[in-house]
Amino acid sequence: MKIITILLLLLPVVIWLWIVQATRSSHTFQDGLFALWIASAIVCLAWGLFLIRGRRALGWLCVVTAVIHLVAAAWPFFSNGGAKSHT
Repeated sequence: MKIITILLLLLPVVIWLWIVQATRSSHTFQDGLFALWIASAIVCLAWGLFLIRGRRALGWLCVVTAVIHLVAAAWPFFSNGGAKSHT
Protein backbone atom coordinates (compact mmCIF):
# COMPACT_ATOMS: atom_id res chain seq x y z
CA MET A 1 0.00 0.00 0.00
CA LYS A 2 2.82 2.41 0.86
CA ILE A 3 4.75 1.59 -2.30
CA ILE A 4 1.70 2.19 -4.50
CA THR A 5 1.10 5.49 -2.73
CA ILE A 6 4.69 6.62 -3.20
CA LEU A 7 4.56 5.71 -6.89
CA LEU A 8 1.27 7.54 -7.36
CA LEU A 9 2.69 10.57 -5.55
CA LEU A 10 5.76 10.64 -7.76
CA LEU A 11 3.97 9.97 -11.06
CA PRO A 12 2.47 13.47 -11.58
CA VAL A 13 5.76 15.09 -10.57
CA VAL A 14 7.78 12.95 -12.99
CA ILE A 15 5.33 13.58 -15.84
CA TRP A 16 5.37 17.32 -15.10
CA LEU A 17 9.18 17.34 -15.22
CA TRP A 18 8.98 15.39 -18.49
CA ILE A 19 6.64 18.04 -19.92
CA VAL A 20 8.98 20.84 -18.87
CA GLN A 21 11.97 19.09 -20.45
CA ALA A 22 10.09 18.22 -23.65
CA THR A 23 8.80 21.78 -24.01
CA ARG A 24 12.26 23.24 -23.52
CA SER A 25 13.88 20.95 -26.07
CA SER A 26 11.29 21.20 -28.85
CA HIS A 27 9.62 24.54 -27.99
CA THR A 28 6.20 22.98 -28.54
CA PHE A 29 3.63 21.92 -26.00
CA GLN A 30 3.07 18.18 -25.73
CA ASP A 31 -0.71 17.50 -25.65
CA GLY A 32 -0.35 13.79 -24.96
CA LEU A 33 1.90 14.39 -21.99
CA PHE A 34 -0.49 17.04 -20.68
CA ALA A 35 -3.38 14.54 -20.81
CA LEU A 36 -1.21 11.95 -19.06
CA TRP A 37 -0.32 14.51 -16.38
CA ILE A 38 -3.99 15.31 -15.74
CA ALA A 39 -4.90 11.60 -15.68
CA SER A 40 -2.12 10.82 -13.19
CA ALA A 41 -3.25 13.66 -10.93
CA ILE A 42 -6.86 12.40 -11.03
CA VAL A 43 -5.71 8.87 -10.19
CA CYS A 44 -3.64 10.26 -7.30
CA LEU A 45 -6.70 12.19 -6.07
CA ALA A 46 -8.92 9.11 -6.22
CA TRP A 47 -6.26 6.99 -4.48
CA GLY A 48 -5.85 9.63 -1.80
CA LEU A 49 -9.59 9.77 -1.15
CA PHE A 50 -9.60 5.98 -0.89
CA LEU A 51 -6.66 6.03 1.55
CA ILE A 52 -8.06 8.70 3.86
CA ARG A 53 -10.20 6.07 5.58
CA GLY A 54 -7.28 3.86 6.60
CA ARG A 55 -4.04 5.79 6.38
CA ARG A 56 -4.95 9.40 6.91
CA ALA A 57 -1.53 11.00 6.46
CA LEU A 58 -0.75 9.24 3.17
CA GLY A 59 -4.28 9.87 1.93
CA TRP A 60 -4.12 13.58 2.63
CA LEU A 61 -0.65 13.78 1.09
CA CYS A 62 -2.00 12.25 -2.12
CA VAL A 63 -5.03 14.54 -2.14
CA VAL A 64 -2.97 17.69 -1.59
CA THR A 65 -0.44 16.68 -4.26
CA ALA A 66 -3.21 15.97 -6.77
CA VAL A 67 -5.01 19.24 -6.07
CA ILE A 68 -1.78 21.21 -6.51
CA HIS A 69 -1.17 19.54 -9.88
CA LEU A 70 -4.75 20.02 -11.05
CA VAL A 71 -4.70 23.71 -10.10
CA ALA A 72 -1.33 24.13 -11.84
CA ALA A 73 -2.71 22.47 -14.96
CA ALA A 74 -5.86 24.63 -14.98
CA TRP A 75 -4.09 27.89 -14.15
CA PRO A 76 -3.21 28.91 -17.75
CA PHE A 77 -6.83 28.44 -18.80
CA PHE A 78 -8.16 30.81 -16.14
CA SER A 79 -5.46 33.45 -16.07
CA ASN A 80 -5.16 36.13 -18.72
CA GLY A 81 -1.40 35.82 -18.89
CA GLY A 82 -0.79 39.29 -17.49
CA ALA A 83 -2.68 40.98 -20.34
CA LYS A 84 -4.39 44.24 -19.46
CA SER A 85 -8.13 44.47 -19.80
CA HIS A 86 -9.41 47.09 -22.27
CA THR A 87 -12.62 47.82 -20.41
